[in-house]
Amino acid sequence: FIFSIAEKSATLLSPTAEELTNVLPDPPGALDYIVFITDTKKMKQCAACEEKSILPVDFFQSTVNRYYGPIADGMVVPSHLSSYSFDELRSWLDDQLKDSELSSSVGRADWVIISTLDLPEGSSELLSLRRFLSEKQGLLANKKVILFSFGAPYYLGPTDISKLTAFYDLYDPSDNFVLMAARLLFQEIQATGNSPVSIPGLGYDLINITSPDPKQTISLRLLKNNPNVSGKNTPEPLPSSLPGVLPVNTVTPIPTVQPIFKVGDTVYVQSGMILDHNQHIVPDGTPVRFSLAASDDYMQQVEAFTVGGVATATVRLDRAGFLQISVTSEPAVTSEIIQLDVNDKGSTIIIVTPTPERASLDKTPTPASGTKSGSSTSGSGFLTELGLPNFVGWLLVISVLVASMFLMFVVVNQFVDNRWSLRISLLTFAGGVLFYNLVIFKGPQGSKVDLGLNPYISQSLFGAALGALIGVAWLLLANRSNEAKK
Repeated sequence: FIFSIAEKSATLLSPTAEELTNVLPDPPGALDYIVFITDTKKMKQCAACEEKSILPVDFFQSTVNRYYGPIADGMVVPSHLSSYSFDELRSWLDDQLKDSELSSSVGRADWVIISTLDLPEGSSELLSLRRFLSEKQGLLANKKVILFSFGAPYYLGPTDISKLTAFYDLYDPSDNFVLMAARLLFQEIQATGNSPVSIPGLGYDLINITSPDPKQTISLRLLKNNPNVSGKNTPEPLPSSLPGVLPVNTVTPIPTVQPIFKVGDTVYVQSGMILDHNQHIVPDGTPVRFSLAASDDYMQQVEAFTVGGVATATVRLDRAGFLQISVTSEPAVTSEIIQLDVNDKGSTIIIVTPTPERASLDKTPTPASGTKSGSSTSGSGFLTELGLPNFVGWLLVISVLVASMFLMFVVVNQFVDNRWSLRISLLTFAGGVLFYNLVIFKGPQGSKVDLGLNPYISQSLFGAALGALIGVAWLLLANRSNEAKK
């Protein structure tokens, strides 16, 4: 049981799991030299108790030798393993040890394994670790430097962590957790845990991490019975033919009747499981907002809070007409959408799952956003909701092209007669119009909405310049032809 806890709690803090395969493609080999440097402490559990070492100096080495040495898999050679304490490390750094065995061991080592307990700011252990990583940087070059923390992970800063090949936290120095560290070292398992505390050195903020993951699409369902009332906590099943709805009973297919909703009903809208950035359920009390929008611009919002990752709101269908329900839990703003036509006879629901490309456009803005439904997301006032120029935008593009045509006529007229000046200026205008229409026919892209009118103007000017070049080339060819005739 304790080993299972150790396995679930083991956390890779740095680098990411994807980067780890690049910096540590293989575990230690049979011919590799491994040095273990351990932060050991002695403690009494009571005044009369015998003093015992927490994380003994050679405990990690003996664990590796027991499970990976000659009597096991033979992945390591005992003579290639050596262990030292932080006290020995400090003496070496202070040049108090002449011909130090630690110096020669680190010099020939392929792997340097550092095990720490808590390292509060200002402690001699933290100072020794920082000195070792900075003062012996040249000696540690091309070595795998792995730090296993068996205490709190938040004492190291970004500079300290950047000098490590990998940084793990096991949170406890007992036997099972040290064995788990050994298995991580030899890549038998992968760390799957997440830090339960903030780590400033990694920019890991627990409040942000436990907030809803913005990449998720929150599911929705509409229930006739209150799922929180005893005896009514089983939601009425919805048919599996509806988009985004899974059948409740997957063992024995039982025909179900789709619930009917009509004016005057009190119903319960419930979110699906909301996950945080670590893909765990969000903490209880996470705020959730259900938005109800009708076809006549009526909008209602209901606030709720999660319990077990799920939030439920009570809604009364007191208006006839088309109704659309969505849910957000900042910063997760994409959800399934429930649509139903509320009337006296009753209607069934449709659940729509937005695609990632349309999620931002399909989202109904909240009153707090300060925008109205259907307004341009660019905020420029020159584009329609679809990202195409409106009349004002079109007028601006045409004005730019007319100005370009007039400028081209004035410049060219300094060198040639009016006829050729007019030809080249008209080609300038025609090239701009042609490229403007090519952009329109290509279809609006998401980037055009974000950039406002700029892409349309820049592409039109490019076309105008190309038209002017064609006119100049025409003029040069005509002059050459006239000279040849003479």
